[in-house]
Amino acid sequence: MRDRILTILLRPLLWMSRIVFKVNRLDAIDPVCLGAELSAAIELYGDPIEKGEHEKLPEATTYTFEAGIFHEAVITVWQDRIHQITYWSSYPAPEKDLRFMFEKYAEGNTWRVMTEGYSYQRSDDKVHLWCSAVPAIGVGTIVFMNALREFRRTSGDSSDEE
Repeated sequence: MRDRILTILLRPLLWMSRIVFKVNRLDAIDPVCLGAELSAAIELYGDPIEKGEHEKLPEATTYTFEAGIFHEAVITVWQDRIHQITYWSSYPAPEKDLRFMFEKYAEGNTWRVMTEGYSYQRSDDKVHLWCSAVPAIGVGTIVFMNALREFRRTSGDSSDEE
């Protein structure tokens, strides 16, 4: 009963924070940089809420963080550096979030369209950006993506997902 009352009382505040203050957008949080150490993510988001082996590359570790009230960041560390970041948003703003990701991870480069609306590659061929119909948007280093492909090839895994 107490949880139901809290939900009823908090719902208008959550609505106002999304609609008026736009805290549901990715630009409301500080994104972590590719190539940084895990400590950079901990400094931004606090301790991870989950940790586990990467599902497709056993030598990598995946950490899940609460990046904000409406966001989770799933961060993959490989060779002691962050190589993949996927942001999951409860209430995404797809076009604005994509534009934000382009700006944040461009590092002075432009983006090539691989598949319009879904897949992009930075012009220096070092970073891949993806988004999907689900509320997720992510970036990963090409060197990490290549390591995933190589592991799948040598382990006999025929899946084509990153």
